[in-house]
Amino acid sequence: MSSNYVPLKVLGLGKVLSEKVFVATNDRRFQREVTLKNQLRRAALSVPSNIAEGDARGYSQEGIRFFRIAIASAEETKVQLELSGKMGLIELQLSQSLFNDASIICRMLNKLIESRIKRGSSLG
Repeated sequence: MSSNYVPLKVLGLGKVLSEKVFVATNDRRFQREVTLKNQLRRAALSVPSNIAEGDARGYSQEGIRFFRIAIASAEETKVQLELSGKMGLIELQLSQSLFNDASIICRMLNKLIESRIKRGSSLG
């Protein structure tokens, strides 16, 4: 990695979301809902993982594909957070806060994709 590399802000937010989901799903209320717990954790972990992968691919179509996968994982996370809140597995206020965090990540990724497409086409 070059010395002038600046990590993407959205990557940091994705990591924080993933960490918060892991903490929230450690609650005893998830003991009987192991499948949902594991699926929610996998979806949340996939967000920063795919952002990092996409960033490593630069301005290529492959990089953009990973950003789109990260959006899909964030959307999946949102649905599972909403359900977890309604089922009483996560405090409703926390599930709404995490849902909003995931929504922000989706918007940022959409803007990043637009930017990479524009910039990538001007590089080629």
